[in-house]
Amino acid sequence: MASVVSFIGRRVDDLFEDLRDGHNLVSLLEVLSGDHLPRERGQMRFHMLQNVQTSLDYLRYRKIKLVNIRAEDIVDSNPKLTLGLIWTIILHFQVQSISVIVFLFNRSVDGNWWL
Repeated sequence: MASVVSFIGRRVDDLFEDLRDGHNLVSLLEVLSGDHLPRERGQMRFHMLQNVQTSLDYLRYRKIKLVNIRAEDIVDSNPKLTLGLIWTIILHFQVQSISVIVFLFNRSVDGNWWL
């Protein structure tokens, strides 16, 4: 995650604190997915909740199962649920990249790598 975060020009020193406003979470998902997500620019609790909710909604849209993780949990720095969210993101995007590699390998073995 450190290399991804440095790529997008953001810094994370304290995972629980630095994900609270939702900006790092939205940026992380944008880099991993290649999609653009809307974000609120303010620093009030409402803006934080909206940014985190945008991220959670995007993950659900991508059919990533989130169990009992609400925007309030991340904004309130709940360590267990914040780590659970990050772990879910890591697993999903790691499995997705492995699937692409296996797909490309299978095509190259079959001699159809240009398809």
